[in-house]
Amino acid sequence: DTDFIQISDNAVVTTQFVNNKAVDGIGNDIRIHVYDALFPASALVEISDDCTNFVGVGTHVDTANVDIDINGTGLTEVFCVRLTDQVAGGDPYPTLGFDLDAIEALNSVAVP
Repeated sequence: DTDFIQISDNAVVTTQFVNNKAVDGIGNDIRIHVYDALFPASALVEISDDCTNFVGVGTHVDTANVDIDINGTGLTEVFCVRLTDQVAGGDPYPTLGFDLDAIEALNSVAVP
C-alpha cells in the first residue's frame, strides 16, 4: 500500500472517527499506523472527546506504529486524533515529515 499522508514542516492533521469512537478498554485503545521508517520524523499526538479541546499524549517517531492508551488522560472516549509534525533542528530531511498511513480504534463502540 503506497497511500499515505506525509505531514511536514509543522503541519497539522486532524482525523475523526466517523461511525465509531475509541473508548478506554483493556490495553492500548488507538493505533497510529505509519508508512515507513526510511526517513524518521516525529509528531506531537493529541486526542479529543469533542474535537475542540485536545489532550497531548506525547511526541512519537514514525519508525513503528504508535499505540495510545486513553487511560490516564482524563478522557474515557476519543472522537478525534490530531498530529502536528515536529521539525527537528539539524534535520537532514526537513521537508520529509511524519508518514501517516491510518488511525485505528483498537477498543471502540459504534456511534448511532
